[in-house]
Amino acid sequence: MKLIILLITVSLSANAGWFGNSIEGAFDMKLGEDLSETHIFELQKSYHLAPKYPLNLFNEENYFYRITPEKKVYSISLQASDKDIKCESNSGKFHQLLSILKKKYRDIKLIKKINYGEHHVITTKYSYVDGSRSINLRCSEWSEADGSNLSLEYRDNTTRTRESIL
Repeated sequence: MKLIILLITVSLSANAGWFGNSIEGAFDMKLGEDLSETHIFELQKSYHLAPKYPLNLFNEENYFYRITPEKKVYSISLQASDKDIKCESNSGKFHQLLSILKKKYRDIKLIKKINYGEHHVITTKYSYVDGSRSINLRCSEWSEADGSNLSLEYRDNTTRTRESIL
């Protein structure tokens, strides 16, 4: 009986992130990672990141990270644009990325879908939160333009301080 309770507890904790945060980082970088010994930084809002294994889903992918004044990573993000993102389609690249995130983070949820009618823009946002860390996936599609924009951000709100905003 004790073994069954132990197995259930371990199983639930692995899914819920009870033994630590399930959001560690992305694109070869960890949230909270101390970069003070490895990098020399200029004073700017974000730095370009060149991951070893980029997604390669989009025509244009830009990876960035942001650090606190203490040189700790508090944000890792991807900005992408492509005519095949298709925010509203189940067959587009946005859906492919969302499916990948849903497999790893089962509780990622649709937060809002906004239709800016006068601008012909539809924005869709998904979010997953585990403690002080979050993943936000946003897609904006223009009906009159050829293409869409996508942003994916991994954020650690514990590491981030007020002084982090330059």
